Amino acid sequence: MTTGEQWPPRAPLLSSGWLVLGNLLPLWAVWAGHMSVGDVFVVYWIENVSYWAITIVKVRTARGPDTPGAG
Repeated sequence: MTTGEQWPPRAPLLSSGWLVLGNLLPLWAVWAGHMSVGDVFVVYWIENVSYWAITIVKVRTARGPDTPGAG
């Protein structure tokens, strides 16, 4: 790659992959008999709280694009 070129964005793909895996793992655990359905509700609740917390951090630390002449 030459100077000025950027790598393709991988964050959306990785985020989607983790989201799918995070949702399929508890379902597999119930199917395999390792967890009860009530345990899955607790796991999904913890997952939602963690996504909420991460989103709050992202929103609080987000910066817009630099706009020339602003300010």
